[in-house]
Amino acid sequence: MSGSVNVFGGFNGVARSMMSEQLQRRIAAEESREAREAAQQERERREAAEQYQTRALQGAIADAVQRGEDIHPRALRGEGLGHTPAEFIALASAHMDLEDFQAEAAERRAYQRWQLQRSAAHSGDMSAPSQLQLEEGHQMQARAAKFREKVRDSIEVRRIAGQETARRLKNAGVY
Repeated sequence: MSGSVNVFGGFNGVARSMMSEQLQRRIAAEESREAREAAQQERERREAAEQYQTRALQGAIADAVQRGEDIHPRALRGEGLGHTPAEFIALASAHMDLEDFQAEAAERRAYQRWQLQRSAAHSGDMSAPSQLQLEEGHQMQARAAKFREKVRDSIEVRRIAGQETARRLKNAGVY
């Protein structure tokens, strides 16, 4: 950067516009050369950093092998093992979403079963009775009528027996 002149301060290019064309070309060429050199230095810096990282990884693998540790083939190729924190969070979130979905589905099924059971318990059969059901109903009514007749007869017999007992006791002067 030696020999270059940087003009700042809000002149809006006024300082350059007052320069000769030859001087402006020289400044532009110098700035272009400086930009190329800066880009070259940046490339060299990145290459050196990559080489340093590669050597560090190879050294770490060599140390691990020397200590007798099990080395994964991906680590030997310089690849990372496992998940990044962001990948792990995404996987855990997806797993939790799946569990939530399954729990909601199970809850929905249980609710629908409950609704069906409740509906069945609160609704009656509104269809017309079949011939068999009608015959069974008539037979049941006939048995009920016979039972009521027996009960009435039994009550009448007890009433008559009670009257007879009361008459005998009255005749005997008990009351």
